[in-house]
Amino acid sequence: MVKKKIQFITSYPLHNEPVIKNRLVPFIKVAHQYNYEVQVISPDDKPFEIKGECFKHITSADSANKPRGFASRMWFEIKQARRLINCAKQHKADVRVITVPSMFLLFNVYLFRKTPFIIDLRDLTWEYVPETDFVSKLAKKIFRFLACKNIKNASFVNVTNDTETEYLKNRFKVNKPILLVPNGVTQQQFTQLSKIQTKKTGTLSMAYIGNVGLAQNLRNLIDAAQHIPEVDFYIVGSGTDFKSVKEYAELKNISNLVITGRLPWNEVIKIYEKADVLYAQLSPDFSTAMPSKLYEYLCTGKYIIYGGQEQAKSMLNNFDNNKIIQPCNSKDLELAIIELIKSKKYEHRSSDNKNKIEQKFIREMSVAKVFDHLEGN
Repeated sequence: MVKKKIQFITSYPLHNEPVIKNRLVPFIKVAHQYNYEVQVISPDDKPFEIKGECFKHITSADSANKPRGFASRMWFEIKQARRLINCAKQHKADVRVITVPSMFLLFNVYLFRKTPFIIDLRDLTWEYVPETDFVSKLAKKIFRFLACKNIKNASFVNVTNDTETEYLKNRFKVNKPILLVPNGVTQQQFTQLSKIQTKKTGTLSMAYIGNVGLAQNLRNLIDAAQHIPEVDFYIVGSGTDFKSVKEYAELKNISNLVITGRLPWNEVIKIYEKADVLYAQLSPDFSTAMPSKLYEYLCTGKYIIYGGQEQAKSMLNNFDNNKIIQPCNSKDLELAIIELIKSKKYEHRSSDNKNKIEQKFIREMSVAKVFDHLEGN
């Protein structure tokens, strides 16, 4: 039996972006179970390997680092998207999956005129463009138009949360199948995280584990650490705002705060073991997104404080052992921590949260729906 070829295209390197790697690896593994031959196209500078899995990784490395300014970054991503798609077209595939945190990759999928493609929509990134003047307002309208047009040309669309589903149905009037494929956690991650026990040190500890970017805006966590010296704080991860956050913390010279940068998974597990409380946050401009780290947090059963609105807030309302506060507000965060110290709710571990993650948010189970749909099952 001749294997079908499936091609995954991403504008982020798997070596440097754990979120992208965590999204794609289950797709690759499940594709093999459905007897597909797998190709991955990305801007990595060297091939990525998954132990025990065979796939063709076709790399097209960026010639420079991604700039931070809006106009220069836009031009960079346009050129990058064209390069990746032209690279993908040089390799035959029966179906292509374009995973889209980058809207400019989405805007160029019209170039796949003859091959069916699927949009794996991880984020409504065009909605994050600020409407500060006439030019930015016009740009946002153009981006929405291009996103809508290209999404409607897809065979079907994967989304990560209900907000994205409603957006596509109500604003874009998409009448193609929309499959809910939450980020969730892998079976292996769940097995490890659900068994974690806190290593008692006598001092309450709180950890943020995830991307350190503009969307997270972690300065309020640093302010809280400064004002509550009896609690140990950890910030684990890296991202576009890491340097600025680290400099902000160093200026305050806080002795009860450790900023580690990105750590290998075995070291991340050790932070999960140390932490009594887990913190996550998304600033209001990014409230339609769902932080994937929340799924990891929930696997542990530990107490969660979340600063945010809309999608993640709605999701957390289905779980217990958590408190939702206003994002980017150090006073709210400090009050929540002080209240937690008094109530000692952090000593509770939620078995219900673990069970719900195992039943509904294991990545491999969610991804299987995509291949069932491809196969017409």
